[in-house]
Amino acid sequence: MIRIYRAGLSRELSATAAYRGSLAIWMFGVVVAPYVSLTVWLAVLGDRAAIGPYGRAQFVQYYLGVSLVAMLTGAWAAHFIPEDIWRGGLNQHLLRPWSYLHHYIINNIGEKLSKLVILGPMILIVALGFRQDLRLGLSWAGALLLPCSILMGAAIALLINVCVGLIAFWTSDTTGIKAFYLFLEALLSGQTIPLNLFPADWQGPLRLAPFRYTLSLPVEIITGTLEGRELAFGLGMQVVWLALAYVAYRAMWRAGIRTYGAVGG
Repeated sequence: MIRIYRAGLSRELSATAAYRGSLAIWMFGVVVAPYVSLTVWLAVLGDRAAIGPYGRAQFVQYYLGVSLVAMLTGAWAAHFIPEDIWRGGLNQHLLRPWSYLHHYIINNIGEKLSKLVILGPMILIVALGFRQDLRLGLSWAGALLLPCSILMGAAIALLINVCVGLIAFWTSDTTGIKAFYLFLEALLSGQTIPLNLFPADWQGPLRLAPFRYTLSLPVEIITGTLEGRELAFGLGMQVVWLALAYVAYRAMWRAGIRTYGAVGG
């Protein structure tokens, strides 16, 4: 399996290098989105000291964290799996001695390595522009747990993304489903609005929904707003959602593959 991953990563890196120009342009858009939100919030903040727990420095730290974590936990399998199912491309994967999921894990890792090379300098340049507001709140415990949280967040995001893509086994159009999922993800993961700025009635559901654990939780660790029991609860929920997402993937894959019929591939 190590050799399979090594060969697969080499192939993915070669493919992304061939399209590095278009990838850089697309990635620039990924970097810009959090800073558009940051600019809006700073404009809303105006002369006020804070909005909820967020002053100017806290907003800067938060959205710098969002840009970094979104790069490391993002997934896009839902855009490609339906085409594999509808056009018969899944056939070639069924002939391989490893799981279809491994293909998207390799693809995900390969593209993220390329993103780090392209986006890393962009994020650093933006961070330097806000250097007067940078006050890293990451504790030693947070620094040790952050890689684990990001890894689990990336795994949850990928598995949910794959599950959304697998809906194509039972429908000929997933456009609306993908759009709705992306809307929920942007709204409820903390990508657009920090979750603790939502009304109090929303806080319970937000703590239980999976979206927080793909993005917001690692960002909260970076900014130092989580500690003690809250940090333990968050990491525990990541484990729970990782298990649930994997079970959902296995169930959907087994049910879908029984109904699968393809031409070509």
